[in-house]
Amino acid sequence: MPPSTDRDIFEDLHIFEMANNHQGSVAHGLRIVEQAARLARKHRIRAAVKLQFRELDSFIHPKARGRDDIKHIPRFESTRLAESEFRQLVEAIRQAGLLAVV
Repeated sequence: MPPSTDRDIFEDLHIFEMANNHQGSVAHGLRIVEQAARLARKHRIRAAVKLQFRELDSFIHPKARGRDDIKHIPRFESTRLAESEFRQLVEAIRQAGLLAVV
């Protein structure tokens, strides 16, 4: 058998996309992780949870902050997680036996 390559990590990998569906709540994000882990165990699949980290202070132009006439601004601002909260979700993903994709 040839040696393992970095690409092997993607073989038979199923990805649960969380994005900002945590709604800015670590507790809700942890419930999503628990459900993803439960499904991965039930179906015996290799799985990862994909998160999106946005540094909103530089991602959103200063003139656009707080505006509700630009479709995505309110959603991004309302689902902001602190870096420590984001790390908490990543750690929960790993402890659940899943891969974290950031």
